[in-house]
Amino acid sequence: MELRFEIISCEQAMQVSEFIVPWLDNSDEYTYYVAIADDRFAGLLVANQQAVAPEIVSIGISDEYKSKGVATALLEFAVADILSNYDQDELLVENSISAWVAGPEEEFNTLKRVFEKNGFVAENEGRYYEATLAAVAKSKKLSDLRLAANVENSSIKYMSLKEIPHKLINAFGNHMVNEGIFLNVDPAELDEDMTCFGVDEKGICSCMLFAKEDDGVFLNTFLYRDEERTSATSLMNLFYVCANNALDKCYEDNRVLFWIGEETTDKMIKDLIPKAEAKDYGARFTLSFEDAMDIRAERFESAGMEIVDNGHLCCKDCAHCTDAVLRCALYKAKPDAVLDGGECPDYKKK
Repeated sequence: MELRFEIISCEQAMQVSEFIVPWLDNSDEYTYYVAIADDRFAGLLVANQQAVAPEIVSIGISDEYKSKGVATALLEFAVADILSNYDQDELLVENSISAWVAGPEEEFNTLKRVFEKNGFVAENEGRYYEATLAAVAKSKKLSDLRLAANVENSSIKYMSLKEIPHKLINAFGNHMVNEGIFLNVDPAELDEDMTCFGVDEKGICSCMLFAKEDDGVFLNTFLYRDEERTSATSLMNLFYVCANNALDKCYEDNRVLFWIGEETTDKMIKDLIPKAEAKDYGARFTLSFEDAMDIRAERFESAGMEIVDNGHLCCKDCAHCTDAVLRCALYKAKPDAVLDGGECPDYKKK
């Protein structure tokens, strides 16, 4: 099988949009990587490189080329291209590439192996639970006045997105970055009523983020709690507030997908909403730039290749060769003849 990769436009990617996750907005801001096997479409990977940290938001492989190493090779190609677009020396924090992977158990486990082969580490692994608003309304636990009293008397204040000050969200975003979690809390993409935060004297200590309604479904996109500041009871209070906000604004046939990433909350959702149905498995995968570079170096060495930097180039005194890059700054623009050792028309003495 002859396999090659290309970066294509958004318009071209839309021609194979069935290989993009349904809730992904079409945008020119994304980078679309396509795998071509024997001149036939084999797979599509979509990455967002506009955020603080690059994120792989979708990967889909044609049935014909599944289990043939296409996904692993496509991911490796995308990671290499992403690394070439970021200068680690200019970053304020140690950066990483992240990916959210979710799907039925068999599909999720297959993609999990693909990401782990490329050095990614799974974090916040769990699954979605789906419930109709009718099922939420019938929950005896959620109608228990003692739970309402717990919320009212708690030292933690529970606030919806439309109620919380922007300065608290900004501080929370900076805290997440320091923890290695690059979270984009964009109010334009979130439901302002169902998205809720737990706030103590130090700031945000827990949150449940919900995307805006899509085809009658409200998707819980992120669940967080600071374990030192948020007890299991406090997390239940947060679920209670979100569920009741849903009941206040939604129809009975609307559905809510709750993300459950911990054993304690897994038990909690079954206690709160017994009719909630377990759905897709999922996890966030991360790969630090440092680890990604180490993996690439190991692969070069195992293949008997030599990593060439500016010190090996005959034009190392060129103005385009600097300490900030591992190769000529104009490398991608050079003709093949120059890369093969010919004279460079862009040579400029320092």
